[in-house]
Amino acid sequence: MKTARFAQIVSKAGKPHLHVTWQRPEKDPDLQRAIKSGRLMTLHRTIKGTKKDYATVGLYVGAHAQFLIFPKSLKPFADRRIVGIDYDLIAGEQLSFAPAGAAEPKKGKARKAAAPRTRQPVSPAAEPPAAPEPEPPPPPKLTATGEIEQALAELKARKPTAARKRLEHWLRVFG
Repeated sequence: MKTARFAQIVSKAGKPHLHVTWQRPEKDPDLQRAIKSGRLMTLHRTIKGTKKDYATVGLYVGAHAQFLIFPKSLKPFADRRIVGIDYDLIAGEQLSFAPAGAAEPKKGKARKAAAPRTRQPVSPAAEPPAAPEPEPPPPPKLTATGEIEQALAELKARKPTAARKRLEHWLRVFG
């Protein structure tokens, strides 16, 4: 079987997006449209071992399969094994944990740094000013696969409510 590089396909067919299936493939209208128009690629992930991930054009349902939908047809690559998967080329892979409806920070000009202050002599009766509390680090950004793995881990830990909330958040983000 011939091979093709993932970056080459992205340059010809456009940047794909990850399609998360919440129902069987035969009942998913977006997936069916992508299959009929030849824009679906199945990504075969290797969880254990040292084998690299690869992809094939079309629908192949498996335990660790993920689906990518491209903006243009993949028919020229239909009989090839796609290697060299670059996950940075997949659109919309990074998500934040911001609650639904939360305002995003405004983008604009950065404020100028304040001029350094000179030290004033402190009288013995005055208390030193309290140090400002450091800001908490921003929440980590996880991939779609990481989110699903977190939900599965919560289910295994017998926390179905936490897993359900995590998946509902995902549904709001992509819905």
